[in-house]
Amino acid sequence: MAQARREFEAWLGPVKFRVPQVPLLFNVTAAAGNRSPEKFRQLSHGTWFEPVRWRSCMEQLRAAGATTLFEIGPGRVLSGPGAGKRFRRRNRVGNVNNLRGVDLAASAAQ
Repeated sequence: MAQARREFEAWLGPVKFRVPQVPLLFNVTAAAGNRSPEKFRQLSHGTWFEPVRWRSCMEQLRAAGATTLFEIGPGRVLSGPGAGKRFRRRNRVGNVNNLRGVDLAASAAQ
């Protein structure tokens, strides 16, 4: 894991972070609100090496009034059977696994 951490740090180093235009919720803290680009860099790094706070993230999303989620990536944790089942009972969940899907999801969310 130490080697993976070093490689990820090297890859992340030149990436420029900006203040986000929408709230972000990181799975390592299950909290939103900090808009510091440097804090986002730190939290992005942690997403690879820290425990995921899945239940807390889902509770935060519910508390924030989220009714639709888009799962981005090749997996189907939210939109497939299993972990997202309780959330799907009261919310709409879609799966996006390519750039066209991201564009469509963004259009649908507006």
